[in-house]
Amino acid sequence: MNIFHHQSLRLGYSTVNAAKIKKLGLKKFIQSQLNSPVRKIELHIPDHFPKTFLEHNKYHNEVFRIPNGYDRYKSEMRIWFMGLKAYSLERCFREDSALKEKINLFFQNHFVATVSKVKVTYYISQYYNVINSNSLGNFKSFVKSIVRSNAMIWYLDNNKNRRNQLNENLARELLELFTLGIGNYTEEDIKEVGRSLAGLSFGMEQGEYIREYSDNSSKTIFGKTDNFKIDDVVDLIFEKQMPVATNLCKKLLSWFFYDDPVEELVNMYANKLIDFNFELKPFFEFFFFEECSKEKMGTKIKCPLTYILESHHNLGMEPNFYLIQYFLVRQNMDVFDQPSVKGWSGGRDWLTTHSFNLRKELIDIMTIKSRDFNFKKLKDSRIYRFEEFKTENYQFTPNLNLLKSKKPDDIKRELVCKTLFQISSTLKNDLSLIMPHDFDYKSDQFEAVKLRLYNYIAQTAEFQII
Repeated sequence: MNIFHHQSLRLGYSTVNAAKIKKLGLKKFIQSQLNSPVRKIELHIPDHFPKTFLEHNKYHNEVFRIPNGYDRYKSEMRIWFMGLKAYSLERCFREDSALKEKINLFFQNHFVATVSKVKVTYYISQYYNVINSNSLGNFKSFVKSIVRSNAMIWYLDNNKNRRNQLNENLARELLELFTLGIGNYTEEDIKEVGRSLAGLSFGMEQGEYIREYSDNSSKTIFGKTDNFKIDDVVDLIFEKQMPVATNLCKKLLSWFFYDDPVEELVNMYANKLIDFNFELKPFFEFFFFEECSKEKMGTKIKCPLTYILESHHNLGMEPNFYLIQYFLVRQNMDVFDQPSVKGWSGGRDWLTTHSFNLRKELIDIMTIKSRDFNFKKLKDSRIYRFEEFKTENYQFTPNLNLLKSKKPDDIKRELVCKTLFQISSTLKNDLSLIMPHDFDYKSDQFEAVKLRLYNYIAQTAEFQII
């Protein structure tokens, strides 16, 4: 694989930015991506949708009294949440925002709050905007904002955390997943952080403390005693700089570059993050430039989203983002709906025998079976009731005319250069059998054979790895 194609793939979801990286240089390209405008969510929330937890409960009770009211409300909610997912996937597909959205998706998987549990659309919209606005800011400030978000308070049940009836879910995940990692705190620390978070419940724009449920007595956390509240707790956590930085950098390396990052590399970046005082934008400039300057390839299994979006770019197709959601659900990568607070584990879990067969099924549909595709034939096609989005008549229209040459050997070379980090003699021989070197490009079968070439390549083990 050409180095520029490899860099584009690691800094986004396809090789579409390869030419731009070659023209600008790696450093300027990274800077241009990180300097792209911050765009808040642009989806309109219907006026009658509840905007608070209390409104949600009231509206929920009201619609039950109306014939078919609850079913209609659920359908409306489902449509809005599907629109949000499609919106975020569309942003990932665009070449000018691919890296920023890849960072955003990382933080959605780091600070998990799912739409299947958080029922207020306004809270989810706030959550998206908190991530989008803070993902290149200061990480400590980011943690403070996300823990105060209404969506996180709902997802981790902190609205049920009260002075005389503690719920430690948010306290535990704040320490274990969001910041320090296992082994850097005690069970007593969790209890005391839980007390500090008691009474932190829903507000209009972010969480607010409710006086009668708050614990205003002294707490002892990491050996220090005071009447700590949430911002104080985060300040105490970030005094343990190395564990916080190590936990984040290990996850970043796993998300972008290595399924199994070595400890030495994790520690190097952790120290650099501390040097940057947890400012994410300059850290990311350093991080991406350092890793993408290396010519080492084949260290990470592609996530399902990369596999799907890359193939759409390679095949010259504009995606139907609702259908992409369907395929992602089947491959256990439902955006905004991770399986647990730990998020997608990724790595080797992306490529089980089952998920690999699903990738093959998808690429068959996109290429050699595209004319026969019918949405109604898909397994579990009612999983999201896609008929509400009128996608049943969607047709895949693959087009490999983006290939420059008409000579068979040049076509194969261009495809391999763009898609595979290595090629074996067996693979090279198989490609020659699909399209011999003397194949006539004037043949009526020329386009079909090119698609069979891509179909074969996309089903190889090599294609699944970056």
